[in-house]
Amino acid sequence: MSRRGRGVLPRAAATGFSAFWAAVLVAGAVNPGYSHVREFMSALAAVPARQPWIMMAGIASLSVATAAAGIELARRLRGPAATVTAVL
Repeated sequence: MSRRGRGVLPRAAATGFSAFWAAVLVAGAVNPGYSHVREFMSALAAVPARQPWIMMAGIASLSVATAAAGIELARRLRGPAATVTAVL
């Protein structure tokens, strides 16, 4: 693989994780009754939540980030422990 394409997966993972946390903050701000102490983050994507698509998009970006990180781990590390780590 060329040097130029090497950083795509790590950047995708970092961007996805950042987008997830941005969605958590924005969805929490949009839902005035939400308490991070009393409720889980899934309440931000629930039916009665205001603008649940924000958190749903955040969860989707988290899944893309996790997959990108796993693929990059599988490429960089060697051995059976690395394979198990990448799959998990």
